[in-house]
Amino acid sequence: MSVKEQLQSIDALRRVVKAHKVRREMRTDANRFVANYAESMSDHACVDYHVLLIVHSLEKGMCSQGLRPFGKKKVRGLIDYLKTYSENQKVSTAYEMGVSILLVWKDLFDKHGWQQEDGYKAVNEFLKTIPASFEPVPVGAHEYTLQDATAHRIDDFTTVIKNRHSVREFKRVPLKRDDVFDCVEAARYAPTACNRQMIKILEVTDQAKASKLKDAIMGLGGFDKDAVTLFVVTFDLNAFTFYGERNQGYLNAGLVAMRFADALHFKGIGSCFLQWGNTGAEEAAISKLLNLKDSERIAVVLGAGYYPDCTMVPYSHRKEISEIFIEV
Repeated sequence: MSVKEQLQSIDALRRVVKAHKVRREMRTDANRFVANYAESMSDHACVDYHVLLIVHSLEKGMCSQGLRPFGKKKVRGLIDYLKTYSENQKVSTAYEMGVSILLVWKDLFDKHGWQQEDGYKAVNEFLKTIPASFEPVPVGAHEYTLQDATAHRIDDFTTVIKNRHSVREFKRVPLKRDDVFDCVEAARYAPTACNRQMIKILEVTDQAKASKLKDAIMGLGGFDKDAVTLFVVTFDLNAFTFYGERNQGYLNAGLVAMRFADALHFKGIGSCFLQWGNTGAEEAAISKLLNLKDSERIAVVLGAGYYPDCTMVPYSHRKEISEIFIEV
């Protein structure tokens, strides 16, 4: 047996080496993230993402129940980003959505007589520079009825997928057990790495636990907190064997969570993905609250409930296929 083989046969040493590789690869990932995430980039590569983020933020503002002047700083920031586009770059979906949301925002402020509000003049002046030939894309907010949410056939998969919207308002009735179980049944058929099935879906039914979870979650603004049911999607680190799988948990959880959300929609249950970007200490506290074992990580939280008769949702216009599909 060679020296290398002898060393590899020592379990304790092998575990130390593996742990070192995990830390090394995670440092590499962190360095790559820091070098490439939106706030660190000075070129135009991230402008589309900034624009899309502001557009969606303004759309959510347009869905508010008690509508009031909003987005005054955001529209100024959006204008600054849009001014950086060259003529060739103005064909992007992000640019079209940015200009279109300003048109909708201005129309809304005109309708409510908010022309004196901060930001209105800047938007009005910028829109004067947009050619009359500009064709707006669907942005803003629109009514979304129960009939809209359920207007699909069981054999029309594309319609079901395209017809789903994230919603933040729900009927104040508890979810039926059979409906939830049917959706979990669909979710458990989502693919996982080597069929290791390391994903769990927790429905938080204890009100005290749900209250603490709601306090910890980011992105609950605009939610009917008394009507929403929370589902926590977790993955188990015990399932993974080497540093190359360090991101598999989130990937697999995403596959299961999306299948679950689509199944909920098919059952007439609306949902919205809630960001889980908490600190390690916050996650540890919630993990203890939910009785998770040490190796379980929280990937994402879904808020869900039966669709109301009518609510408001963002258009969330999508990029063209040519912008996201590339043959190489």
